[in-house]
Amino acid sequence: MDTYTQTPSRVYTALAAAAGLLLLGAGPAQGGAVTGVENCGGKGRPLELRVSGNDGGTTTLRLHQSYTVDADFVPAATAEKARFRLTAETPFGELPLGDTATGALRAGTKHTARGSFRAGSELVGRTVKIRATVDTGAHRELCLKFTARGVG
Repeated sequence: MDTYTQTPSRVYTALAAAAGLLLLGAGPAQGGAVTGVENCGGKGRPLELRVSGNDGGTTTLRLHQSYTVDADFVPAATAEKARFRLTAETPFGELPLGDTATGALRAGTKHTARGSFRAGSELVGRTVKIRATVDTGAHRELCLKFTARGVG
């Protein structure tokens, strides 16, 4: 087989593999690590928090846009299931943003919890703390907070 016919075949195979990863939701959120993240508790060890569209500093949330949040951490305990919750702390109280099942956790192994939400009008014109938690039902594995600014 000559190089000309072999090269496109490899390119198509690589593209198909990449498309499969995207469809399965693999890979990090498109955005950089959030800076100034506060650890608000949990038994697990936090590693990194990423928000799609973030370029460092305060995360800007644009009205009606969807965002993906990835939290890398090492669980302290094994659990069959857990929930990843995103909550905005506003002047009017807590605003639930997202609640996603994470699947099984294995103690001592890196895990990425992924959740998403759509920025609503209640965030516009406000700077809020967004809390990302992972709870197993028996205990809290992770609690992180970051600052976000809502814009119209």
